[in-house]
Amino acid sequence: ACGLCEDERFSRTGVSISCDAGMCRNYFHVTCAQREGLLSEASTEESIADPFFAYCKLHGDKNIARSKRCNWLALQSQAKDKRHEDKPPSDEKARVERKLAWHREKYLATKAKKPPAWVPTQKMPRLLTTSPAACKKLLKKAEMLGMSPQTYLTNSDTMVNIRKKWHIQPAFSVEFISYYLDRNNRMVSMQRHLDELLQQNSKLQEEEQNVRQKYEQVFIINVYKY
Repeated sequence: ACGLCEDERFSRTGVSISCDAGMCRNYFHVTCAQREGLLSEASTEESIADPFFAYCKLHGDKNIARSKRCNWLALQSQAKDKRHEDKPPSDEKARVERKLAWHREKYLATKAKKPPAWVPTQKMPRLLTTSPAACKKLLKKAEMLGMSPQTYLTNSDTMVNIRKKWHIQPAFSVEFISYYLDRNNRMVSMQRHLDELLQQNSKLQEEEQNVRQKYEQVFIINVYKY
């Protein structure tokens, strides 16, 4: 899940990348990292396979990220203002387009040197929640039907009380979904606990058999002795 999404409902959609700082387990979308000013590019002097990298908020430089975020907000503001203006392209826009074209050529040259990525030969099924477009359409449909899209966000008291409810009527409700997810988690934990108990039982049976054999040997020796 993306840790930088402003809307939690879209945090598990699309493709996320991991932080490039060692063993860091933080993930985020490229567009979200761009919004927060966390994207970076290696210097031209370094010859590495992938010159593009990104750090999370914990491992990134806050001052550099703040300046990049300010630049991103300024570009978004300018783009928003220019959408409503019908003016010929200015020198600033031409300079930005030349810079963008230079970066595109550099990216394509770097991409051509890398081995081709694996592409599936046939269509593969995936979860509906991984598509941002589908999630947006479902949210729009929920708003048109007068349903609140925030009903799935339950508080901690409700989640705690779900454990005490074992007979909830199946329905597309917050209580039943929470109960269903909690039941699956409990089934997994019970199965894991059962496997551990079976392993302990097998070990105890082996120990009991060894002790019984030793007891019989000692008993036979004592019988012959006396």
